[in-house]
Amino acid sequence: MERCKRDICAVATSSLRMVLMDTKTVFVLLLSALLCRVVEADPRTVELHTYLFKDYHKEIRPVVNSTTVINLNFQFFIFNILDMDERSQTLSCSTWLTLIWRDEYMTWDPEEYGGLTNTKVNSNSLWLPDLYFYNNAGELYHNFMKDTIIKVNHDGELLWASPVNFRSFCRLDVRYFPFDHQICEMKFGPWASDGNELVINGSGDMSAFTGNGEWDMLKIEARNNVEIYPDDPLIPYTDVTFTIHFERRSQFYVFNLIMPATLITLMASLAFLLPPTSQGKINLGTTFMLSKTVFLMVVAESMPPTDTVPILGQYLASLMILVSLSLVLNVVVVMIYNKGVAGEPVRPWVKTLVFTIFAPMVFIRIPEPKKLQRNKSALKRLNTNNSNTLSPTQFNNISFTQLKSQTDYEQFVLNGNEYGGSYTAPENGNTHSGNEQAVVLELKRMNDLLTGMKQEKNNSNRREQAKATSQNDRLLAEWLLVTKILDRVFFTTYVLACFMAGVYLVIKINAKQQAF
Repeated sequence: MERCKRDICAVATSSLRMVLMDTKTVFVLLLSALLCRVVEADPRTVELHTYLFKDYHKEIRPVVNSTTVINLNFQFFIFNILDMDERSQTLSCSTWLTLIWRDEYMTWDPEEYGGLTNTKVNSNSLWLPDLYFYNNAGELYHNFMKDTIIKVNHDGELLWASPVNFRSFCRLDVRYFPFDHQICEMKFGPWASDGNELVINGSGDMSAFTGNGEWDMLKIEARNNVEIYPDDPLIPYTDVTFTIHFERRSQFYVFNLIMPATLITLMASLAFLLPPTSQGKINLGTTFMLSKTVFLMVVAESMPPTDTVPILGQYLASLMILVSLSLVLNVVVVMIYNKGVAGEPVRPWVKTLVFTIFAPMVFIRIPEPKKLQRNKSALKRLNTNNSNTLSPTQFNNISFTQLKSQTDYEQFVLNGNEYGGSYTAPENGNTHSGNEQAVVLELKRMNDLLTGMKQEKNNSNRREQAKATSQNDRLLAEWLLVTKILDRVFFTTYVLACFMAGVYLVIKINAKQQAF
């Protein structure tokens, strides 16, 4: 039973193989028949190619007479700008090239080949002009005319057209970056064929340019040259040089570099509007300076590293100097105000410079100094607050004589001799007889005198303290006014300097436009 199964499987496998082989055979036969039909569909082309390449040598210049000069027409189209690298000073672009020349061996009579007037041939089968790109910046150079298709007309005219990407050296002038105008040259010419064998005539066209996000092409110029090189003197060589004019689109740099930098610089001037007593005066300037530093570090990556400082770099450097200067000036203002806190008087030359010269310039009015007037009535009330208040002079003039009775004390007071007079006891009185009431009155009078002296001393101290406080307040007010005027002067000067930096940038841009 098992043997029968194996036999059945073997028969089935062999049958499947035969079917597959038959399928392959049928497919090959069909493909061959189709190819044969294709080949047989255009026998005139096969016959023409056989005729053209029968005795053709692509290494030999295709002229019947060796003195015949081949004229090469070179049409140059720029399609797009791939890259403009300021660091490596190179231009990468996509181009369309069209070359036309005449091959005297590529001619036939169209009537002999069924009216066939043109055909297409691989460029590797024909003689090609040894055309080289002189400004090549690529690592490896290859002949861009190889492995392409050439259209051959019956009169011997050959048309070669193909898109080619080039990377060339270009001396970029970044003085006016990002408002710069660049001029790049691309030179093409034969390397071995001299002017007696090959003459090249070039023309440029910008109709195929599709635009670039950063660059606009203004124009393209073609210049045909005849040059003699030192390695082969007296032998002329022809070439064509295409001069391409580009202009950078500066909107990106205006909105992303110039405007933020200008706004940061203008905002730094707000520190001058803060009073010197504010702690944020220095902190604000320091914050803007640090933000400006970080911003310049970011901008430096987009700046071309050349020995020429572009106008954008000059403008940003000037703004950085202004921000740093604003921080220094704010520190100076705070130091000046601290002189008033320390109680130092304002020097006369400072008053003359600030109050007389600077204040009118920034439209600040100086208030007139108030005269210190003594309030006599207030002082009188202070001195007579107590009827027994004595001055030191009055106290020294008092003649302390023993009073005998209350009547004698009252008489002493009524005679106005309480503060500075002298009292003489009655002649018939006993000066040695004591009276307790008189002694008590005398002690009371002495206590009142001492109390008055103490009050006078306290009043004098208060007057001196008030005078010193008033003097310190006056000095502090003068220094505060000085700092206010200086802040206004620095603010005005700072804003004018920012404006002048912007005017300088505009003048440079206009000078660039007039130069080109």
